[in-house]
Amino acid sequence: MLQLAHGWTSLTIKVNSVARYLDPSILWVVPDYGAIGAAWVWVTLNAGYILFDIHFMHRRLLSTEKWRWYSQDVVTPWPPQWVLRGCVV
Repeated sequence: MLQLAHGWTSLTIKVNSVARYLDPSILWVVPDYGAIGAAWVWVTLNAGYILFDIHFMHRRLLSTEKWRWYSQDVVTPWPPQWVLRGCVV
């Protein structure tokens, strides 16, 4: 959203055009691997968003906020999530 509000639409267009080729892979993965395969396609898609889209957006628009965002908004929530996941399983 930030890049769109800033008028930088090419990043969103490029990322979504790459992502649209990953979506049909569900049609090939699901018959062989079922729901687990579909989940891995989803994980791959979201990892691509985090690793590439966020990287390029922070490099151009919020260059000083990138590592703070990764540490506070991505890494910090992991330990409580794993503790809660361990309690549920």
